[in-house]
Amino acid sequence: MISKAAQTEFLNILIKNTKNHIERAYPGGLAAKVKGRDLEILESIKGAISNAPPLQQTRCEACGGYFVPNSETQKFCSGKCRTAGHRKRNELQAFSDKVREAIPGKPFEIEYLLVPKGYSPFIVHYAGESYRDKTTKTLLNQLRKLNK
Repeated sequence: MISKAAQTEFLNILIKNTKNHIERAYPGGLAAKVKGRDLEILESIKGAISNAPPLQQTRCEACGGYFVPNSETQKFCSGKCRTAGHRKRNELQAFSDKVREAIPGKPFEIEYLLVPKGYSPFIVHYAGESYRDKTTKTLLNQLRKLNK
């Protein structure tokens, strides 16, 4: 979460830099007119921020990075992460269905890992044991053998 104090400090620095820039860019009497207008705008922004609630940061469900969401329902920081998150969810659902077929009627949990391409991202927790294999296919075969 970005605190009001941090937001206000940022605006104070912005106001100071704007004053310096205006004095260099507009010499003489014109600087006073431009400075006054621009600083009024920045001061009004500063006032609005000091009265506003602090910005809430959220953790992206795909990459784990922090971001300030545009809406209350936003779960991902970018379109790329949203696509990756939906792929992960669909892949997890499809694998869960296959495990349900391999060990019908028995409780299990699936853990999803970030792994290099070509490796199975799943760990299956079943009957007090954890099962993992290099590929998803061999992991499913291993679970089918347990059920026999």
